[in-house]
Amino acid sequence: MAVASTPLPPTFLQCPGEPTMPFGTWLKMFENDLLVIDVEGAKWPDTRVRATLLHSVGTEAQRIFYTLTETGTTYNHAVTALWAHFVPKVNVIAERHKFRQRAQRHDETIAQYVSALREMIVLCAFGNAEQDMLRDQIVEKAYSGRIRERLLLEDKLTLDKAIQTANQVETAVRNVAEFSNSEVPVREIRVPKWEQKLPATSKQRKVYSLNTLKALMVRHCIQHIRTTIYHPEGNGDVERLNRVLKESILTAQRENAPWKAHVAEFLQVYRATPHATPGTSPFQLMYGRKIRTKLSILPQLTDTQDQELRDRVEKKQWHMKTYTDAKRNAKIPKIHPGSLVRVRNPLHVKKGKPKFSEPLKVTQQKGPHSYTLEKPGMLHTCWFFQKHSLLHQKKERMSTGQL
Repeated sequence: MAVASTPLPPTFLQCPGEPTMPFGTWLKMFENDLLVIDVEGAKWPDTRVRATLLHSVGTEAQRIFYTLTETGTTYNHAVTALWAHFVPKVNVIAERHKFRQRAQRHDETIAQYVSALREMIVLCAFGNAEQDMLRDQIVEKAYSGRIRERLLLEDKLTLDKAIQTANQVETAVRNVAEFSNSEVPVREIRVPKWEQKLPATSKQRKVYSLNTLKALMVRHCIQHIRTTIYHPEGNGDVERLNRVLKESILTAQRENAPWKAHVAEFLQVYRATPHATPGTSPFQLMYGRKIRTKLSILPQLTDTQDQELRDRVEKKQWHMKTYTDAKRNAKIPKIHPGSLVRVRNPLHVKKGKPKFSEPLKVTQQKGPHSYTLEKPGMLHTCWFFQKHSLLHQKKERMSTGQL
């Protein structure tokens, strides 16, 4: 049967979410199918058309339809209810603004652009000026400058003539591009960086002048460059200072301060600050005298109160240390090779487990407070526990009868 073979349009809204297309577009597709059925001589009654409409819109759209109040009993009533729900109210001003802002994309043909404009202009309500607005939009927003120039040369330009001319210019531009790009294509091959024989730069260090490194450079055809004039990255000391200067400039930019003045202030502080290695400032090393700063105008005070205060604080600290050690009965451990000690476990000890190791014998003293035990490894005296040594001495005295 011809009726059974007539396909229905795709569902409008099968699952919760956004519809697959605008409801007006889907309704036109559905009405076209109804016309096909009517032409084949199998016109359906209104109730069957309404049922087919609800079946074709999809499960989710059908569920929404049954929640509406005014759905009626005819096909037109059902279409009106669905249209009122799925077609939002249009703001003509906003739609006209969208239409005027719509420009042709670089990957879009004139035919596709005109089709998109026709779909948008339906909601703009231009009335009799619809054709003129379409023509003006094509002239203003066409992507190709040659198309716009060609359309502006026309005296009496209509919409149909504008579309025809734009298609012709677009086709001509495409053909010219094909003619000009008739070279034989060459496949691009990426070469790894390690295969590129580029010069190598290094710092001014003695290690980079060894015979082993020179032989490696010759074997791999690498030119070793050590000239810092043309390759300043080879001077590591200068690059280290440049790194600090760049950080200073970034700090000035974050604080919205003039970076030139910020760098000048930083350089003055750098030149006036004594370095740890030479013990003097860079300015004094270069000029043989100290740099004059704002601190230079201060008078040289000879008051001895500062030294007296330091001595008093040091004396009080020593008194508190002696008092605390005596109160805690703290004694300096006397450990020598041959002593038995226990080592405290620095990690977390579970409940019921010993906090100290088994007795270990000291074999050698490595430093003032560092010793080597029978167990491999060198430990500090802070991990030692002397109680075992005291018990060992007590047992020796008991055995000799000294207690």
